Amino acid sequence: MRKIACLCATSLLLAACTIARVHTTRIGGTISAPNGKPAANVQVMIERSDGSLPLATRTDSHGHFLFKFVPPGLYDIRASDATAASIWKHNLIVHSRKEAVVNLQLERRKHAPIAAPAHSN
Repeated sequence: MRKIACLCATSLLLAACTIARVHTTRIGGTISAPNGKPAANVQVMIERSDGSLPLATRTDSHGHFLFKFVPPGLYDIRASDATAASIWKHNLIVHSRKEAVVNLQLERRKHAPIAAPAHSN
């Protein structure tokens, strides 16, 4: 009886994993530095357009990134590092079983001007 129960539980678990994978997709692409070259080790963030399901990954040495097993829906995506960031790409449509490809360009961050030190008399 235990063997049958264990077999049934295992079958249900495998079926659930298969269904979960069938209804997910991937989001991938390339991030370019401000100079147009591939941007390595840049953080790429996605979240559903309603702000839920935030995820993050990093680019490889060729500027490529990949999110696996992403549920279909509308997503916002952005890339950034310490000196540059892309603009947010909003409402990226992600379909079941179709990889969404996004390529983003980083722009240098604009820093506030540094005030000149006050002179003392």
